Amino acid sequence: MSKGVGSAPYSSRYDYIEKLIINSQKISIELDEQCISASELLYKIQCLSLYLLNECDDMMKQMHNTIIYQCVERSIEMIIGMFTIFTCGLVYSALNPQDTD
Repeated sequence: MSKGVGSAPYSSRYDYIEKLIINSQKISIELDEQCISASELLYKIQCLSLYLLNECDDMMKQMHNTIIYQCVERSIEMIIGMFTIFTCGLVYSALNPQDTD
């Protein structure tokens, strides 16, 4: 991926994707006796990103510079959601499902 002048936001957003590609066969996430390889993680991020960009196109256009909240239990899916939000160029913020107030 090109890292030209003025591409800092672009490069910082995709640096982790480059690392996933380079380390595709290594374990990327290990959480509560579950693990996922870098290539599996990248595939899941790409699928969910494509869904958001294709199926939610109108909503995504309105959400530029919007914070996306994700309220899920701690899991690999939470991490996939977080990286998907970053990949789509949005801002991520976690919500704790334990906080019901």
